[in-house]
Amino acid sequence: PRLKDVDALDLGALVQWRASARTTVRGALDRTLEETTLIGASSYMRTALQAQLTHRLRPDMNLSADGVFARRDFEGVNRTDDIIEVGTGAAWFFQPRLFVGLDYRMIDQNSTTSTNDYIENRLLLSLGARLNPTYSDEVLAAARAAQAEGGAAPDGLYVGLQGSHSDLMTEGFGPRGPVGGG
Repeated sequence: PRLKDVDALDLGALVQWRASARTTVRGALDRTLEETTLIGASSYMRTALQAQLTHRLRPDMNLSADGVFARRDFEGVNRTDDIIEVGTGAAWFFQPRLFVGLDYRMIDQNSTTSTNDYIENRLLLSLGARLNPTYSDEVLAAARAAQAEGGAAPDGLYVGLQGSHSDLMTEGFGPRGPVGGG
């Protein structure tokens, strides 16, 4: 069967606010038409609202947190997905253009078809590069000297480390096995 042609308007907006010399807040709203491989669906409309906070702890270290709410409305089938994503991360620049990052992200999808509900937890260790340097060696040296003289992190910020142990659990919904019982 031929899938229905879809015509829709794509929209997007991004707002960025520099709350301080080291803190940036971003907000975005997107509405896009996306391709899908779902049988019977020609596409889906994705509408997403996103917020992100990035704080430069030192010239060579960034911390970030973000959240996203997205809705996917499928064309041609009766399915809508609501997705909530939250994440946090840190990046340490060991050279002005090279960094190591550690990020955590939780994705929770609730669908009108219960077999497509899931919660996903991701932990990502990355090695990256930027075309433009993040800091100069002089700026980093001055920040380290100021920290050494004061004996504390800049602005009295406390940095801690936490560890935990957890179990992985999987829960399935709906029928299992081959269709038709054979």
